[in-house]
Amino acid sequence: MPMTTLTPDQVASRIGELPPMPAAASKVLKLLNEQETTGEDLRKVIETDPGLTTSVLRLVNSALFNLPQRITTLSHAIMLLGFLRLRSLTLASVVAGLKGLIPPAAAQARDVVWEHSVNVAVAARALSTRANLAWSEEAFVAGLLHDTGRMVLLVCEPDAYVAMIQAGEGTLPDPPQEQERIGLDHQQVGRLLLGSWNLAPQLVSAVGSHHGNDFQGDDHGALVALVGLADRLMSMRPRLEEATQPAKHLGFDIDRLEELQQEIRETVHDERGELLAL
Repeated sequence: MPMTTLTPDQVASRIGELPPMPAAASKVLKLLNEQETTGEDLRKVIETDPGLTTSVLRLVNSALFNLPQRITTLSHAIMLLGFLRLRSLTLASVVAGLKGLIPPAAAQARDVVWEHSVNVAVAARALSTRANLAWSEEAFVAGLLHDTGRMVLLVCEPDAYVAMIQAGEGTLPDPPQEQERIGLDHQQVGRLLLGSWNLAPQLVSAVGSHHGNDFQGDDHGALVALVGLADRLMSMRPRLEEATQPAKHLGFDIDRLEELQQEIRETVHDERGELLAL
């Protein structure tokens, strides 16, 4: 199996060589953090990027949001979605753009990672609603971002990372396997990427810690637990005993985890379509 050893500094350097976040998406995210921003401000920026415009309109009309009528204009989409959901869709478009940087030889592995990322995003959103948490869109974004480190590893070390997925018969490697073969894991790489994008600390925590169980020691423990639970429930080879700690932290009945998993998987199947196609 191909093997390489990377240091955090080397990965940070390679991340610095990646194309920057698209200008329109970066501007939208900045505007969404400013109190005086209007829907018209956002429309003017989004419409300068045909790809972002298409992504927003496709997703707003998807089962993910289940709106009662078809939306054909950005102004209408922004009005109905609100700023939080628009932020989710913008970041979805940005993360999907990473796929284009991965070599064609790693296309199958790329699709495995993307499908899992989409599944976890939809699952985290559904779990947030079931847990009566008020930030389902934050959960969605964190879920979608949680494996961006794997995308970067497929860009930086495609041969080694593809070999790991093939050795696991299509199952994504866990952090200790990545540490052994590559020198650092996808959580660490994800932290570095999100730091370079200047994203919110709670998203960095969720991306950088979702395989752990120390939720009490994290300022954003609930979000980390939520993404961790979604990740474990949507694993290709789920082991429900590994889901008990995040489930307990969020107040779910651990005796009903198998039933919860089935409910969440059905929701994901119904809502993920347009995201997979990005």
